[in-house]
Amino acid sequence: MALDERVDIPVELQNPLDLRYVNAGDAIKLKTTHEVVVGGHTVIPKGAIITGKISSFQRNGESVNMALLAERATWKGQTFDLRAYIWGPIKSIGLASDYATNIKPELGDPALIGRMHPDATLGTVLDFFFLEVVSPSCHMDPLRCEKVAIESGSSFVVRHLPPEYKLDLLFNDAAYGRARAL
Repeated sequence: MALDERVDIPVELQNPLDLRYVNAGDAIKLKTTHEVVVGGHTVIPKGAIITGKISSFQRNGESVNMALLAERATWKGQTFDLRAYIWGPIKSIGLASDYATNIKPELGDPALIGRMHPDATLGTVLDFFFLEVVSPSCHMDPLRCEKVAIESGSSFVVRHLPPEYKLDLLFNDAAYGRARAL
């Protein structure tokens, strides 16, 4: 089965991503945190397993560029093929607990990792620094920390775009609306 609507799918990482060892092509496993509803009907339930891969991973000193592609949703014998890309920053469960008592709310959310930008080939790319991923005690030398990972349970959104649409329609709501009307 295929999902023929552009939809945002809230997910949670099921396998940690240790940024010292991640490579393009590595498998990822996600789980939906909310049901996905299209036209008043649940098309993917909460708890469905989403599988995919890291489609690009580049380290440049202390910065990282990462893209992922979620390819399949599976639950109770049903499967949906997906073409879903990371959509916005990652909410790190590990950093959220590290900072819970040490940060003032007016400073924003330090547990959000990365900035997203469009990419003509990869859909979206998330840019971030290693310092955004490690606990405050590791800020002096983040590459030598015991753990430089985005942990299981960290959450984000992937945006599905049906395969018949060009990648630029991930970001362009007006153009997507016109394409759907054709």
